Amino acid sequence: MFVLYEEDGAFKAGTILADNEATLQVENTHGKRVKLKRAHVLMEFREPGPSELLVRADAEAATLDIEFLWEVCGDDEFAFTDFAAEYQGRTPTTIESASVLLRLHSAPIWFHRKGRGRFRKAPADILQAALAGLEKKRQQAAAIEHMRAELVAGRVPPELAALLPQALYRPDRNRPEIKALEAACVDSGLSAARLLLKCGALAS
Repeated sequence: MFVLYEEDGAFKAGTILADNEATLQVENTHGKRVKLKRAHVLMEFREPGPSELLVRADAEAATLDIEFLWEVCGDDEFAFTDFAAEYQGRTPTTIESASVLLRLHSAPIWFHRKGRGRFRKAPADILQAALAGLEKKRQQAAAIEHMRAELVAGRVPPELAALLPQALYRPDRNRPEIKALEAACVDSGLSAARLLLKCGALAS
């Protein structure tokens, strides 16, 4: 008999060597023996083998559309095994159940954890705010990368040109322009002043 369990925030699988009711002795996929509280076990299964389960479940989890899972999920707290059965419309295979667990766990913005193997969908307003925050971060990261590339290529982005004195003497490291300048300095191996001189932003 095999088990799927959680340890240090990661999902692992192993072979049961001894069952002492409240605890289990398990050999994981790396050959390490661990003592588990039964409460830490998420699922017991007979097939496939532990290593194969983790590989196949991870691959299948990547195919699950998290937005669709959120839409078809009810508002109440649920166990991943129950949701897997509802999603499949039948008793799910071990791999199908494990893939749902991995996918839900990988999307904390969409599904909030409520205990071992238990989740609740994020309320719509909280989800939209979180997604908007992610998009803002993505756009800021793209802007920083664009400015960094411009500086490395010897051009001063207009956003940074407007901040030159501040960038040199009182840089606000929270500003994307300064983050881009510092990244370009690392890439070029030059100080901020010498990089800006090279880009033609400084007269001398």
